[in-house]
Amino acid sequence: MYANMGILDTENWDTKGLADTAHPIYVTSCGVYRLETVPSLSISRPDGRVDYQILYIAAGEMNVLMDKQLICISCGHAVIYRPGMPQIYAYYSGSKPEVYWVHFSGMEVAGFFAKSGIADSDFLIPVGFGTSLSTLFKQIILELQLQKIGYTEACAAYLRLMILQISRNHLNNHASGHRQWIIEKAIQYFNENYYHDIQIDTYAKEQYISVSWFIRSFKMHTGLSPHQYLISNRIGRAKELLFGTTLSLSEISALVGYGDALYFSRLFKKHTGISPSHYRKTLKNNIILSDAL
Repeated sequence: MYANMGILDTENWDTKGLADTAHPIYVTSCGVYRLETVPSLSISRPDGRVDYQILYIAAGEMNVLMDKQLICISCGHAVIYRPGMPQIYAYYSGSKPEVYWVHFSGMEVAGFFAKSGIADSDFLIPVGFGTSLSTLFKQIILELQLQKIGYTEACAAYLRLMILQISRNHLNNHASGHRQWIIEKAIQYFNENYYHDIQIDTYAKEQYISVSWFIRSFKMHTGLSPHQYLISNRIGRAKELLFGTTLSLSEISALVGYGDALYFSRLFKKHTGISPSHYRKTLKNNIILSDAL
């Protein structure tokens, strides 16, 4: 197992932690584990610790007992243990885990969490990937190992940056999830109402979202603008009707949301290269040829 850590006071280091109330934020230990030669590593602190701990799963997985249930946490997540919270978790070499950790306390910790937008109920936080968090952990480890002048203040500063980075990544991921929900809702609406006269500007305003943001986000999610998506959807439905029914072009045009059959025919040809009537004729000829063979 690879381990690299820095400890503030090795002689008085205690697995129960240190509840410091003399400093705003006080880092007592920090490290990283990588399972390379041992099959597993487990931690069991049923009564928790008296300080705070942040774990960052940079690679692999971590198994945590939470509310009497064992959950598997994938990489790209941070776990925050507060004083007194049971800490029971394990790593297994099969997932090649790399986990960073830091223990800290101080009279301003709870307030700084709150100011950073991290609620008391936030335990498991998706923070994504990248080197910024890992770098901050490494900086704290190095400061604790070298213990140069002002190292406790430097550790506290790096920890504040870490908490802010976790919070920002969390908010960004939440925003991404909200954006995805809005776009998926729009896709469902477009698929269910494609035959109506849908105005993109009107739809966005009815959802209380910016028109430009909606168009940009929709294209990021689907590769098409909302208008292009609607056209593609309507032409796809028109193809089904041309192939599977004997409805006239005017009827099909109306069924897919175009009151003007001539405009529909021009649009169909622009996107497929052939007119609707030619498309239907070609399909029928191919079917007749296939039957003859």
